Amino acid sequence: EGTRRSPRWGPYTYVGNLFEGYDTFPDDPKKIVGNPGFVDATAATARALAPLAEVKAWHQALAGYRLRADSPCLNRGVDFAAGEDCGGRDLWGNRLFTGHPDIGAWEMP
Repeated sequence: EGTRRSPRWGPYTYVGNLFEGYDTFPDDPKKIVGNPGFVDATAATARALAPLAEVKAWHQALAGYRLRADSPCLNRGVDFAAGEDCGGRDLWGNRLFTGHPDIGAWEMP
């Protein structure tokens, strides 16, 4: 929500993330700082807590976290699909692109 103080980032490696609402940021050479450009993050409701067996309700509840066409997250992700078996699809079943996928759980088709 853009109002939290930074956590302890720990001894982890960060590459290709978007950060919003923190007063410090981890060392991430490809970081983006700012609004991710979600369709409507306020649309997520308690339906997101539905059991995973109710995938359709879960996807509907999380639909607001898809990216708008002007999102800074588009084509800015790290191409990990070539090096690891990540399944090749996003949370909604869209194919991940080779090269630079979008940052987040949703890949713009």
